[in-house]
Amino acid sequence: MNGARASLKRLARPAPIIALTVALPALVAAVRAGVQRWYPTLDNGIYSARAWDVGTTHNPMLATWSSRSKVTGVLMNHPGPMPFQLLAPFRRLLGPVGVHIGSALVNAGALGAAGWMGWRVGRRRGAVVFGGGALVLAASMGSAVLSDTWTHNLPLLALFTAAVAMWASFAGDAWAPVVTVIFAGLCAQISLAYIVLSAVLIAASLAAGVAWWWAERRGRAASHNSSRTAATARLRPLAVAIIALAALWALPAWEQFVAPDGPPGNVTAMIENADRLGAGRGPGFAVESFADIVLIPPAWAFADPLTWENSAGARFGAGASWAAFGVFTLLLIAALWWARRRRSRVLGAAVGATALLTATSLFTLASISETTLATAAYLRWLFPVGAFVTSAMALVALDAVLALVTGTERLPQLARSAAGIATGLAVVVGLTVYSVDTHGLESGSPRWANEPAGQLHGLLRNAPAQLADRSPLLAVETPYTTSLVLYPAVLDELLAAGVDLRFESGSPLLTQFGVGRTASGHEQWELSTRSGVAATAVGAEPNVEVLATTGIVDPAQFTDLVPRAEAIAKRIDASSFALRPGGSHTPQGQFFDGATLARVMYNPVGSLFNGTTFGLVKRNVVVLPDDLRADIAAFTADVDRRDHAFAVVVQPAGTKPPDDQGPVLALPGGKTESEPTQTDQPEKAP
Repeated sequence: MNGARASLKRLARPAPIIALTVALPALVAAVRAGVQRWYPTLDNGIYSARAWDVGTTHNPMLATWSSRSKVTGVLMNHPGPMPFQLLAPFRRLLGPVGVHIGSALVNAGALGAAGWMGWRVGRRRGAVVFGGGALVLAASMGSAVLSDTWTHNLPLLALFTAAVAMWASFAGDAWAPVVTVIFAGLCAQISLAYIVLSAVLIAASLAAGVAWWWAERRGRAASHNSSRTAATARLRPLAVAIIALAALWALPAWEQFVAPDGPPGNVTAMIENADRLGAGRGPGFAVESFADIVLIPPAWAFADPLTWENSAGARFGAGASWAAFGVFTLLLIAALWWARRRRSRVLGAAVGATALLTATSLFTLASISETTLATAAYLRWLFPVGAFVTSAMALVALDAVLALVTGTERLPQLARSAAGIATGLAVVVGLTVYSVDTHGLESGSPRWANEPAGQLHGLLRNAPAQLADRSPLLAVETPYTTSLVLYPAVLDELLAAGVDLRFESGSPLLTQFGVGRTASGHEQWELSTRSGVAATAVGAEPNVEVLATTGIVDPAQFTDLVPRAEAIAKRIDASSFALRPGGSHTPQGQFFDGATLARVMYNPVGSLFNGTTFGLVKRNVVVLPDDLRADIAAFTADVDRRDHAFAVVVQPAGTKPPDDQGPVLALPGGKTESEPTQTDQPEKAP
């Protein structure tokens, strides 16, 4: 009885309550993912398949394949398997849907850890500013992204928590370096974009831990009476942090030496890629991107996907960006002066962590190669940077207000009152409710693909028995949009069922699903797909066995598509379809939008079929009549319905699939050379 009471008392302490409160949006996202049965497709399907492989003879040593390999021709993966390891229990226990639930719970852990660290070091103020920053960031992401495993989404809250832990390390918290090592390590293993940031955060946290240990050992920490005892107590968390660091990176280091799927090791491949990518974009791009996402007004807070997510370049010109960054620099200097005046190590740590994170972010941005994609979606890692910078500066500003403004001395007491607590809970609930809306950023699994993915998982349950006499099968991939989206779900189901699938040596598919699955070159049968018109007609192909189909519709429904496209194309001209003034805020954005519009004008029929026209309309960067907008949207919906037809087939090795399978999309996991391309000629558009 006494033990139960003690446990209840511990749970009633502020730290666990704050952690649970801050984690609420992600916990709700986990429930939502389970109730709505979100199935992983596209890159998320790869995460699901590799999570299943954890602990097997195909145990992953690296993360997913990096699309940067497209530019250089040297195949490489993101650095480590930690995301698969974290998601493995959920995939095993809950099936494919479990990876989305697991992702939400990983984010809940990151949110809770941020709130807990804020309380440990900054007490109420720390919990309010860093817990509040975490909540706003989570609400901005939206619950679909909070439960998403995509490379650009899963590390976001982890990076914010790693930055909070670095601040706590600077302020003297003994266990903060352990938190930094775990969450920064997770970021680095998921995506190469976080390598420099994570390395700096981990090194700075460990260095701070060593510095505090040394100061206390020498008796120079005035706040400790028994300095040597305190110094000894710091050795344990430092040792745990170093052991955790070694353990987390053991498999990636081992892969470099053994290279189970053939040389070179991944570290060597990353170095070769860095050499081939070329020079970085420089300080101008760095400042403009940092100002756009972090400062004026910050895109990380409640970002609008239509106006920001698909943009090319920052929303503001160089003058506004440099001016905003100059003001931010002055504020940072003022914050440092205030922290020194207050002689507060908590405030000083906030300023120092902000300065270090800003400098590292600028270096990372300036180093991004001209040949590397740098659209808004690839710069999402600046979202947690912006959330931390805002939170840290808010901590200093809050201290200054409470110290300088008469009458604010009552605010802490008011915050502890029933009304203050109720107001805080109302804010948390409001942000949580907002996060459930569909406003959020793009996830790694397109919404349209969820229903067909669920159907495929059910239809393929008997496939192992059908394929028993044809194993091993060579898994081949076609570069069409529907196939790229749904094929990972197919591979996930079949690999989990024990089907012996092999992948061609030197292919992106092998880097995605490798470790012991290299094709011998003697496979007699191939596992492949058909999409669009080819899926509808797959039954007429000789020697091709259909395992599963989804979205198959009567082709007679679409016989009028070509006449409709020609009729709409006649209404598209320079007077009825023009770029919106101010739709693109930078020369780079104007160039890309102008080039896209030129393609539409050159081939209006083909652009209707491949989605180029609707892309401009959806982003609201063109001016056009309302009736034309409605007709383009309706036409695109019908084309999507036709092209989303999908079939999973087994075919003799070397079978050439039909060319007409919908629009081509080069995404991670697709072919790297000799890609078939859909013709732009109007007569071939369907």
